Amino acid sequence: MNYENKLKLRSLMLRKLYLLRKVNFPRYEKTSFPKTISSDRMNTLIGLSQKSVTYLEIGIENARTFINVEAARKVGVDPFPLISRSGLPANTKIAIMESDQYFETNNLEFNFAFIDGLHTWEQTYKDIINSLNHGTKDCVLLIDDVVPCDKYASLRDQIACQVSKQEKNIYNNYWMGDVYHVVKVLAKFHPELSFYTINNPSEHIQGLILRRQDTGKIKMYDIGKLSKEVAADDFDKIFGNGIPGYFNSRTFPEILELVEKHFDKK
Repeated sequence: MNYENKLKLRSLMLRKLYLLRKVNFPRYEKTSFPKTISSDRMNTLIGLSQKSVTYLEIGIENARTFINVEAARKVGVDPFPLISRSGLPANTKIAIMESDQYFETNNLEFNFAFIDGLHTWEQTYKDIINSLNHGTKDCVLLIDDVVPCDKYASLRDQIACQVSKQEKNIYNNYWMGDVYHVVKVLAKFHPELSFYTINNPSEHIQGLILRRQDTGKIKMYDIGKLSKEVAADDFDKIFGNGIPGYFNSRTFPEILELVEKHFDKK
């Protein structure tokens, strides 16, 4: 794709963002979406806890997953949610702000969290540590986009991803960013956490995080220091021979067994 076409594509996307400001987004109470893989997985996990659950979702976008998760209390965090807060149930809150800002004033304790925010490993890392530090000792985290579907989907810039896919005649718009780097960071710097990749054939690949033990507040390492650890890695190097062993791939039924044991220990 030549430079002129790239400019046209960028202009089109910016225009769409401008038009979004004028959209009357659907009211929460009148919105009905089919369940997602993420909401189904989360509801199954929540069912194992056998307790009243407070649920956090970072990056709700159109709220398809958020609406369908069944929890006693729910909080969604997104600076640009594509749904109106009109008609929210009493047990549900949508915070229109960035996640870092939300955690500065949050006083709730979460049992489960789904992290699908900004698709960079740095922000995902911060969201993981903040969610755990605002969570119960048996808090369960589900992380989206930990394994990109192709190397173009792994680009940090969404526009660059779409341009590259058009140039290569790849007819999907999947974009995961470089969230995958966070798995190496967790494996190397956080032995107090267990990370697993939910890797059912032909299904959406996601990550799951559990505390190994109650270690109190989890340290958030300096992003600059961590950047040096991932600087030499790219999609081809990490996934050239398949998903690496430190991703701890499991089927979802195997994940459920692990989570059940996790709750039994607590």
